[in-house]
Amino acid sequence: MVLPSSRTQKDLDTWDAALKAYDSEDFDAALSIFEQMFDDPKALMNLGLIHMYQGNFGLAISKFVDAVRLDRSLAVGYFQRGVCHYKLKAMDKALQDFSDAEFMMRGNDIVDYEELGLHFQLRADKILLNKGLALIEIGRKYEGMNLLLQFGTTNAKPELYSMVRSDFLVRFSSPKIASQKAFGILVSYCL
Repeated sequence: MVLPSSRTQKDLDTWDAALKAYDSEDFDAALSIFEQMFDDPKALMNLGLIHMYQGNFGLAISKFVDAVRLDRSLAVGYFQRGVCHYKLKAMDKALQDFSDAEFMMRGNDIVDYEELGLHFQLRADKILLNKGLALIEIGRKYEGMNLLLQFGTTNAKPELYSMVRSDFLVRFSSPKIASQKAFGILVSYCL
């Protein structure tokens, strides 16, 4: 979860209560507490993440929209919003969000959100993978598979690269043959 910026002791106590509810997986209580809090991109990210974990992708998107409206450089906000759009099959919007997240990475391979209290590292290769999957879903298969291959060469997991490479060869050597197993594993890895 994301920590608040400097606030009053009451705000910090409220924040602590929201985190305790979240940690005990009482998501409804965590939502209720976070919704009473200040308008802050970090609190909005937490609301979005909780909605996302509950499968409420539309509500999550609205919170991520608000978070990036307040902090335009919040790459993780664009990325998580893209994941929600992908889950809702809004591939053009997902692709745009992944592109925005990539831009907000400002050439960094990793952005670590630990200093904000979010135990999450946004990796450029994961954005690349998601962009590739979104491109494939909207019918730009060659462009998407090329990004997946590029992901494979930059990712530290050689088994994923091997899957991407073999899936690419199978899919595009014969249009009637498609390795859905490898594609399904990639989708579950990236989202």
